[in-house]
Order: sequence, then C-alpha cells, then structure tokens
Amino acid sequence: MTPSRALRLAVLVGLAVAAAACEREPSELRRPWADADLEAVTLNGTTLHARRVGQHGREEVLSLGPARAGDAWLHIAVEGSSGARAVLDPIDPSTAAPCVVEGTPARWQPCRLAIDRAVPDLRVRVRLDGPEDARAIVSAPLVRSGRPAPSLVIVILTDTLRADCLATYRPGFGLGGAIDRLARDGIVLDHAFSSSSWTRTAVTTLLTGLDASTHRVLERDDVLPRDLDGLPKAMQRAGYQTLAWSANPNILPIWGFDAGFDLFADVGGSTWPKEKAHAGTVLAAALAGLDDRAPAPTLLYVHLMDPHAPYRPAPPDLDAVTHDPGLLATFPGMDAPEAVRADYAAYLAEVRGMDRELGAFFDALRARALYDDATILLVADHGEEFFDHGGIRHAKTLYQEMLHVPVILKLPRNAHAGTHIVGDVGLADLAPTLLGSLALGGLQAADGRDLWDPAADGLRDQSAAQSALLQIDTFHKAALIARPRKLIIDYRGADRLFDLSSDPAERHDLLPAAAAEAGQLRAALDARIARRESGWHVRACGAAQAERHRLELQVRGDVHGAFLEEQDTLRAVDSRGEVGAYEADLDLTPRPSERVIDGQLWSGLRPDEDELVASSPDADALIVRAAEGEPIRYASGLGPPREPATAFTARADDAAVRLRPSDAPECRPQPGADGARTDPDPGFYVRIWYVPPSEHVDDGQVDPALQERLRALGYQR
Repeated sequence: MTPSRALRLAVLVGLAVAAAACEREPSELRRPWADADLEAVTLNGTTLHARRVGQHGREEVLSLGPARAGDAWLHIAVEGSSGARAVLDPIDPSTAAPCVVEGTPARWQPCRLAIDRAVPDLRVRVRLDGPEDARAIVSAPLVRSGRPAPSLVIVILTDTLRADCLATYRPGFGLGGAIDRLARDGIVLDHAFSSSSWTRTAVTTLLTGLDASTHRVLERDDVLPRDLDGLPKAMQRAGYQTLAWSANPNILPIWGFDAGFDLFADVGGSTWPKEKAHAGTVLAAALAGLDDRAPAPTLLYVHLMDPHAPYRPAPPDLDAVTHDPGLLATFPGMDAPEAVRADYAAYLAEVRGMDRELGAFFDALRARALYDDATILLVADHGEEFFDHGGIRHAKTLYQEMLHVPVILKLPRNAHAGTHIVGDVGLADLAPTLLGSLALGGLQAADGRDLWDPAADGLRDQSAAQSALLQIDTFHKAALIARPRKLIIDYRGADRLFDLSSDPAERHDLLPAAAAEAGQLRAALDARIARRESGWHVRACGAAQAERHRLELQVRGDVHGAFLEEQDTLRAVDSRGEVGAYEADLDLTPRPSERVIDGQLWSGLRPDEDELVASSPDADALIVRAAEGEPIRYASGLGPPREPATAFTARADDAAVRLRPSDAPECRPQPGADGARTDPDPGFYVRIWYVPPSEHVDDGQVDPALQERLRALGYQR
C-alpha cells in the first residue's frame, strides 16, 4: 500500500470513528428556566413564556445552566421607543458567538447561540443600546446538546369538518384528494367520535385525553386548567419542542391553550371573523416557524379554520363546486331554504381549498425530507349541520353530523398504510394512542385508551362506548354511542334513541317503543358523567341486604339526584335561606348481577348505590346527617370508611379535590378473578367527595374585540 493510500485510509477510518462517536453521544433538549419564573408574553400574535430582564444602561446576566456542544434557541423582543438594540453576549466569549437583535418594538425575533464546547454553566449577558426607555424581554431558552435524531409529530385540527365530506369516508365523493392520499399512507379510524359539538370542549379532550365531564371545559368562559396534564406537556417531558399555530379565537392563550407549548402563535384568531386566515396562510406560517426553530424533535399543532363559518371560499373553488351537480346533490338536509343550500356549496368549496393547501403542505414536508419519517394526526373537532335535523351550524345538537369526525394517523415510513380501524373510538383516545405509538411516557391521567399495541407495532381494533357532552348557552345535552344504539339526552327537553345500523341519519326515534332499553343506557351515561359533575357528591353505598335510609343535607346550592331510582325520593325541606335543607329517602336493595371473569359466568347480588349532587361553588359548606337512629359511616375521597357518626361536616381538604379516572369513587372494589370480595362487606356507608367548578375567564379579562368576534360567531355570553 502506498503512503498516500494509507494516509487516505487512516483519514477515512478517523472520520468513521468520529461519526460513530457523534452517533453515540447522547442528545438532550433542555428547558433551564422554571415555569414559575416566567410569564406568558404575547407580541405580534405569538405567545412565549419569557422574562423581562434588560433595562437601558444596566446589564443583566442570565444562566442557561450546564451545556454541551450544541445550540441555545430563544426569542428576544425590545419594548420602548424604536431604535434600540439588544445584545445577548456569552460571558465566556470562547463558548459561543453573541446574538444581536435590532430593535423592532414589540416583536419577537429569533436568536440562536451556537455552543462550541461543554461548560458547567452557560451564562449570557443582556445589554441594551439605544433610548433610555428600552427594555428587553427574553423567552425561555431551549438548550440542545448533541445531535438528536430528527422526529416530527404533527397534529392538524381541521375545524368543523364532517367526515362524510371526504372521499376517504364516502367513496366516490368528489372532495378530499390530498387527505385521501394521506389516508392511503396511514391508518383510518372509521368510527371516531367527538366529545362535544363545539371547539373548546372537543379540543381540550383531544389534548388532555379526558372526557368533557372530567376536564369541565364546557361553557364560553371556561379555560383549560393549568394543572391538567396533556399531550404538549407529555411531549415536553420526552424532550420535544412544542409549537402551535391556531386560527381559532377559541383556541388561544387566554383560554389556557398555551400550556405545554414553547411557542403559541395566533394566526388570524385576533382578526376573526372580519378577516379569515385560510389554510394556506396558517400552514405557511407553521412551515416558516418550523424552519426558524431548532432541528430537534418537534410537536407541531396546527388549527385550521376551513371550513368553519363564515364561509369565504376562493372563487375558483366555489365555481368548481357550483358547477358539479354530483356534489350539490349530496346536500344532507330536508326542506331547507335556498340560503342553506348556498351555504353548503360554500362549505364544500372551503373543504376543496383546504384540501389543496394540505396537499401543498405535505409536498413541502417531502421537499424538506420530513414527510416520510413524520407522524401526522389529522382530526376534526366536530362537524356541521345543514338542515339534517332542521338546524344549521353547530354547538346546538349531538347528532352524527356533529360527532362523527375524520381521524387519520400516518406513522413514520407509512407503517400499516391503508389500514382501517372499525371499532368505536373517541377524541380522548388519541393523545394516549399517539404517545404510545412514539413509545413515550403516558399522561398522568386519561379517560381515553392507549390503542397502541407494542407487540404488533400497530393499533388495536377495539371498540368502546363513546359519550359526548354539550353544556353551553341554553343547551345542555349528552349522548351515549353504544353501537348500534345511540341515546341523546336533552336535559331541557325530550330524550331520543336511535339505531345507527338501520338508521344512520337518525330519523326514527325508537324511545317510545324501547323505554326500558333507553333507561338502561341513560343510567350508564349518568354514571359516566355525573360522578365528575362539579360540586359535592354524596353517594350512599348499600349493603348485602335490603335497607332504607334517610339522609339529611344542608348545603349552599341546589341538590339533585344522579343515580336515584323510582323508589328513591328527594325533597327540599327548606331552601328559602342562603343554606338549603334537603331530605332523601333512599331504597338500597341489592340487584341481580352477572359478569364474566376469566371466561366464567358469575351470578350474584350487587349492592345498590344512590347518589346526590349538590351543585355548590362553596367547597366548605356541606353537612350530611343520618336520620335519627340511623348512624352512617363517612368515607372521604378514597379513604377507608370512618367510624359511625350521626353528623359530619365535610370540608374540601377531606375530599378528593380532583378525581382521576383511576380514582373513581366506587363503593367497593370489584370481585377478584375467583369471584371473592377483596374486603369484607362494610355494610351501609356514605362516600363524599368534592369536584371543583370549571376555571373561568371573567368577562373583564376578555378583550372587547374578542368578545365581539365571539358574538359574531353566534356565541352568547
């Protein structure tokens, strides 16, 4: 071998060894600043968690903590007069080059520090040059060490999109070509259902994995509670940067949706509905933001407002729809005014335009070599009505045109492409399943199921009953889908029962002829929803023998029954004062019960459970007494029953303040595999817990322009 060839070989070997060392070097994406030290700052439509740190004439030093070779990514903004300049300068100049931001008042500007070597504490100096009133704002940094493998997870929320307006869900339908191509690359969930028929409730379920009755984001003023876990926080824990772009005024930081996101951008929500940011605008902004961020594992949430009303399609799209008799013939309503038919054509035109822009977005990902390895979840929050049942728009009913939503999951390298899941799933299942597919840690609590099967490296096709809840404005409804049956409860009207297999359009109410079956479904739905209703819950747990007990309640608020049968009675004794008095006579007769355990049928008697709910905002104002001669035992939260007592004043610190699904306040553990009880029958006792009310944004905190935009959308406050 010649010397020159030997030298070249040595160089190649050295490069290979170095490359292998780089591959073995562990990577990390770290957030060095605690959330408690930050405030959510919104500038030019983008919300970042940041510190106000720099003032003219004074330098401040910030610690970014220990760092290895890599990058530090952050944003800087300058407040005050124009002409200021902010300089972010490492204390040790050999660590990284400075970052300079020319002063454009009240605008976030990206800044990247290239870290050349490992340091025990990366300290940077913030300096301001310019007018004396200048002040700097520095966003929470993301410190990237090593070379993390690229991993991109995209959640695309297509607002108000009916499943039956896509070729994927309606073969032969003339819309949804790009979405259909995504479906051929991924997994289609044929029967996916929303948790409500309006955006904020449904998206909260999507992001948290919690049923609407659990997260309680129901009314116009309700916000996503900061202490709830969710997909963005779980992704952050797993080392992902989390970015969001939303065009919906209901999905903004003021409603708590920036929780868990490193960056949350409002793209058109602040100008809605005067101006509508169509899909092309939102997707372009998301792509540009993705290009500006660290090349690290990323969760990208994109909320599109096509085809939400007001419908403003591009003229070529509207022209194409109105000249397509086949599309116009799909109008779902009956005896509808011509204006509603025109709205349907405009709606389809917006679907057409959104689908085209999604196709361009997917092509842009391919051009960046990101599409093949990306995980993409496309989902709608709810549908839209066009006189299907005599109404229009949404947030009023819980029929299938509202609840049946498209869900498509594309996995890296198009794994399981073309698969269809036919079991019933809900929005609450999607976050746990997405995390499962990524082999990341799960949510701290979830009502939804993780459908990912690690052994099969695919989705389990398992069906489960699905519930939905609508509690907004003058509407209070709930639905239970236990196919083929579907029950819709109108708490201010009449219930309805449908058979979805023979009557998918829900035209024929079966309830008059199937009252007993409807009653069983309603009991199941009440059991699912009522245990998490806000206020005090008092559950009477029966014994193995039939008993009748009287409970006396004093509470600030109204009391109603959640699980009362015909033989149970509840009456107000005195509700004239601030604190009302109520009496409940409860018949606790064991009921026949059959269940299959390990393939064997077990028969027996199940103790009865009756429940009362006091809708009280006061967590320190409930007294429960047994009638004379009938001592009760009190069980707080999940604790053991207390000793017999004739009266007890329940206080919030004695209760399970926020129940997780795994903490369901059942009276007794379920039988074990051998049918035996895991504890002796404790006899009759009472379990009491408190569910706090929803968190709200007061009207005074909501920008008047935003209130006007919500009213323009038809929302009554």
